[in-house]
Amino acid sequence: PLLETDTQLQEYQDFKRGLLFSSLVLVYSSYGNDPFRLCMITYHPNEKPGPDGNLYILTSGLSGDKAMVQQFKPYKLKGDQDMFRAAARIRRNGGFYESRVIFTDRRQCILLRTPGYHNLCELFTGGRYTNGILK
Repeated sequence: PLLETDTQLQEYQDFKRGLLFSSLVLVYSSYGNDPFRLCMITYHPNEKPGPDGNLYILTSGLSGDKAMVQQFKPYKLKGDQDMFRAAARIRRNGGFYESRVIFTDRRQCILLRTPGYHNLCELFTGGRYTNGILK
């Protein structure tokens, strides 16, 4: 097995490609008592400010049916090629934390690790039943 930081895995760790297919719904979180759980993420790549659009995030940390909107700015990790951007800073419980893509199949799932936020590991899935719910 390869370590998640192995450069051979770069093409399976591109954040932008992992978000393009639909809305992503949280299936598993390693932090069971997370007061600011990201329940669903929807990516709008063409929204301003560019060039990478916005993330609409439905979270347990907001009251009612409101979604949090944040600018998406993925970046490459040290040692990775410029075309693969495997990390982004995502707002969680009052702060921004680096989240890294461990794996994405670019179709139905993405695994995220957020070491600075309780060493969090999350599995999100998407598909036809989640497409466009958060508009």
